[in-house]
Amino acid sequence: MLRFEYMPSDFHPLFLFLGEAADLAALAMLLRRFAEDPQTIAVAERIPGAVSRDALVLAPADDEFGMRDLGGRFAWKLTDWQAERIAERIELLTPEDNKSGSEIVEIGSEGEIPVKLSRGEFTDDFLITRADSDVRVSTHRKPKVLIAGAGVGGLVAGLSLLQRGIEVEIFEQASELRELGAGVQLSANGTSVLIALGLEQEMQAIACEPSGKEIRLFSTGRTWKLFDLGASSRAIYGAPYWMVHRGDFHRVLVDAFTARAPGRLHLGSRCTGFDQDDDGIWLHLANGERRRGDVVVGADGVHSEIRRQIGGDTKPFFSGVAAWRGLVPMERLPASLQRDVGTNWIGPGGHVITYPVRRGELLNFVGIFEGESWSVESWTERGTREACSGAFAGWNPQIHTIIASVDIPYKWALLGRNPLDRFVVGRACLLGDAAHPTLPFLAQGANMAIEDGMVLARCLEGFPPEEALQRYQTARLTRTNAIVVKSAENARRFHNPALADAEGADAYVSRDGSRTGCASAMTGCSPTMPCVCRFDGTSFAGPPH
Repeated sequence: MLRFEYMPSDFHPLFLFLGEAADLAALAMLLRRFAEDPQTIAVAERIPGAVSRDALVLAPADDEFGMRDLGGRFAWKLTDWQAERIAERIELLTPEDNKSGSEIVEIGSEGEIPVKLSRGEFTDDFLITRADSDVRVSTHRKPKVLIAGAGVGGLVAGLSLLQRGIEVEIFEQASELRELGAGVQLSANGTSVLIALGLEQEMQAIACEPSGKEIRLFSTGRTWKLFDLGASSRAIYGAPYWMVHRGDFHRVLVDAFTARAPGRLHLGSRCTGFDQDDDGIWLHLANGERRRGDVVVGADGVHSEIRRQIGGDTKPFFSGVAAWRGLVPMERLPASLQRDVGTNWIGPGGHVITYPVRRGELLNFVGIFEGESWSVESWTERGTREACSGAFAGWNPQIHTIIASVDIPYKWALLGRNPLDRFVVGRACLLGDAAHPTLPFLAQGANMAIEDGMVLARCLEGFPPEEALQRYQTARLTRTNAIVVKSAENARRFHNPALADAEGADAYVSRDGSRTGCASAMTGCSPTMPCVCRFDGTSFAGPPH
């Protein structure tokens, strides 16, 4: 954290950032990215006069006095234009008799310097950014954001907005937040965002970081080892691969949000729609209340009410597959199944995915099968072990050992929806499953929601609401729709008839795996799938607008 001071002068107006040397050094490195000549970042020995602590001095380029005598530990020559624009913003804030505004400033992400100025009741925000060789100052009032839905996407968006000093409230229809769902796989494109939000320690406490991934044949158990996932993810993408219990993960997000924004998460508040005008937007609640803000975010899941207004409620269709899901305490399983690896059992007409969650204390089981017409789309439709086992008749005995140990098997239909051609209208937008519900065959549904939340916050930090949302849509629409399509395609790869016999299966996986994606697509993140996992929502600049 750095304190910003403005020192007005007719001859050499100066801008000082005061703080710890390490923070100033980080800012100096960032500023070098803006300077056409890196040498304009100068290093001096001291700040004379009343300023006794470490400081970074920003001075106009022609101000030799400022560079020579007020150089400080670090100094940057501003161009006259930059100095003028910053001074202009401060002068709009401060009373005529005192132009020295000051405020705490946070170091921004690479390529951005967010600045917040305040004096008394006057406040203003601006963002210095660099696009190619153009350095500009973007000014706008930070918006108030209303989020419908406190799932993964809504909470990550909320945390990302709070991190940038943006006011946010979340409205969740559930009257209480319960531990629902089972396992979630978080690849580097998701975990890098969570780490940037300061949640690494909390996530490490609940996650399992697997040692590897493997494919096994449904009948014989023949194994194809893919890669050492934990080590590979960190080495290639710079972030871990975590396997977590959805309930544990959700609790981390809820606790973080309520700690950082007490009283801003409203339960029992179902959102039914919105209406907007030139100055803002109203979020409608089922109890008849209306809440006023600058932006409404629909993060209310596959049955989103906000989606109905923005993109039309495209009817879901049965994907042709249903799924069983459950959790097994590891101590119930034989030692051969108590492993810290993710396994995808593949066979004609179905596949089974298992992986450890909750620090390795539980095994997550997902069994997906074809051939049934069923339309319930729910996490909580209870079934029986006998029915679950019957769906995988003829499969390896190890599969049935796992099913026999499941506490409660849940069954649900996997419904698909065609990708939207937009998920923004004016001051309203969608994210997560409300925008792009994704079948679980690429392990990217949660990761896309996490990316959405961070990219949306970064857009709203730098641009006025309607422009920000258009930039968000431009950044996300093509990528997320591609994930929706690729996820649906993977069902055919996992369930290929060539897997019916051992010889055909070996040829299919060994010869065609890299071409079809059968090997790598089981996780959504591998050394052969950089387009998915190398995406970094904390620094992605987006395509041209």
